[in-house]
Amino acid sequence: MLDHLETTIFVLIWCFGLSGAFGILRYQFVGGLEARESKIYSSKMILVPALVLVPLAIRFFYDFFDINLFYPVHFLVSSGELFVRAIAPAAVLLVASGLIILLSHKIRDEYTFWMKMPFIVVTESLGRSPKKELRRLVVVKAYLDAWQNALPWLFGELIVVESLFNAPGLASQLWRSAKAYQWWDLACSGLALVVLFYLISESAAKISRIIGVRLSGYA
Repeated sequence: MLDHLETTIFVLIWCFGLSGAFGILRYQFVGGLEARESKIYSSKMILVPALVLVPLAIRFFYDFFDINLFYPVHFLVSSGELFVRAIAPAAVLLVASGLIILLSHKIRDEYTFWMKMPFIVVTESLGRSPKKELRRLVVVKAYLDAWQNALPWLFGELIVVESLFNAPGLASQLWRSAKAYQWWDLACSGLALVVLFYLISESAAKISRIIGVRLSGYA
C-alpha cells in the first residue's frame, strides 16, 4: 500500500513542479496586445486523451532516444528511480487533464483583468513595472485556480496513465483490485485517492481565497 502511495505522490509532485515552471514561463510572454484587448478570453479546457498520448510518447522516446518509459518491477528499484520515472506520467497528465492549456488561459485572463485597474497608472508613474508588480500574485492565483478546475480530470486520467506506464500507483492498484474483486485493496486504494484529492482541492481553494483577498486590495 505504501509503495503504491509513494508512486502516486511522486507523479503528483512532478505535476505540481512542471505546471509551476510552465506558469512562470508563460507569464514571461504574457502582455502586449493581450493587455489591450477589451474582451477577456474564455478559459476553455482542451483535453487530449491519455489513451492517445501515452502510446505515442512511449514509442517516440524508444525509437528516437532509446528510452524505455515503462516502469520496471517496483520492488527491484529504489525510490530515487521511481521518482525520476514519474516525470513522463506527470507530463502526460498535465496535457491529458487540460491543466496546461487552462493554466495558460488563466494567466492571460488574470493579467488582462488586472492591467485595466487604476493602480496600474500609479505604478507606471512611479517608474515601476506593472508586470513585475503583478507577477507573483497573478501566477500563483492562476496556478491554484487552474488546479482546482482541472483536478477531477487529472485524477480521472490517473488510472489510465498509471496503467499504461505500468506504474505501481494507487490508481492502477484500484483498477487491478476491481478486476480481481479484491475488496480490501480496492477500498484502501480508493480511500487514499479520495483523501489526496480532498487535501489538494481544499489546500488550493484556501490559498486561492487568501490570494484573492490580497488582489482585491489593488482594485
